[in-house]
Amino acid sequence: MLSARVAQYSRHVASTSALPAAFLHTTPAVRAASVKSKTSNIERRANRADLAGLNKPHVILGFRQGDDAKWTNCDLAKVMVTGEEIQSSPTPTLSINSSKIEQPTYLNFGVSEAEKDLLFNTLPALRTEALAVLNQKAKGTSQPAFLDKVGIATEKVEAYKANMLARVMDLRNANARGIAFENRRRCVAAFSDPEKPNDTGRPEVQGAFICDTYIENPDPLGTPD
Repeated sequence: MLSARVAQYSRHVASTSALPAAFLHTTPAVRAASVKSKTSNIERRANRADLAGLNKPHVILGFRQGDDAKWTNCDLAKVMVTGEEIQSSPTPTLSINSSKIEQPTYLNFGVSEAEKDLLFNTLPALRTEALAVLNQKAKGTSQPAFLDKVGIATEKVEAYKANMLARVMDLRNANARGIAFENRRRCVAAFSDPEKPNDTGRPEVQGAFICDTYIENPDPLGTPD
């Protein structure tokens, strides 16, 4: 009977001692499979997030990646001016032998269309006319040939001065802040209520400001060039 009990106890010890060995051998494989599964799940979630991000409209500009036509055809894009457009615009030429005034496409310093017309059309014409009258009085003659000659010469001089002013006031001479100022001025003019012009507090104007700021500096925390 004692021998039977010893044999039973030995079998019990053998069976229990085998469990830790099996557990130790299978644990690394189980853990590796678990880590691999978790990694795959993380990658799948990341891929889904990337796809969702590609299909999601930009929170500021309002269009999806690759759908640039929505931006180029919108009112804001048509109002704003870019550095590329400014640099590709024609530069007013200087010639003392020409009476043609070449106005710049884009003006700096927030010059309005009315002020632009005054500077490059009205004032040169008035100056030419006034000098012609003064020359007529100084010479004491009213001969048409003389007056025409003086008038043409004066007109060329005034055109040269106006073209010099145009080159100075060209927006291509502005820095980034100058271009930003011009774009904000355009946004205010375009999106203010007609009955309340220059309304910088209007939501449409504020939204245009936000878009303009993002376009000028899409990474405000990045290192400037």
